[in-house]
Amino acid sequence: MAEKKRNLVSTLAEALEIPQDVAGSFKLTTWGRELLRLENHHGIVAYSGDLMICAVAAGRLEIRGHQLRLAVLETDELWVEGIIEAIDFVDEEEA
Repeated sequence: MAEKKRNLVSTLAEALEIPQDVAGSFKLTTWGRELLRLENHHGIVAYSGDLMICAVAAGRLEIRGHQLRLAVLETDELWVEGIIEAIDFVDEEEA
């Protein structure tokens, strides 16, 4: 089901000639292991100094590390600072 939704969104974005990130996908940028920027998130599911779980299109993003801190939170992006050890994407079906 999630795969059909992704294909539909991708097809519509292509037909309307709009960028994929506007059509519902997320963008993740890291600077070393100390800083992470997540664009087009759908909210924070869980947050502690060792784990942050963010809702994204078709699943969730799990950020693990130490001394994690939410540096910026806006409606369309967030920034995480700390010692980032792992970033995992969990599909909607597995979540």
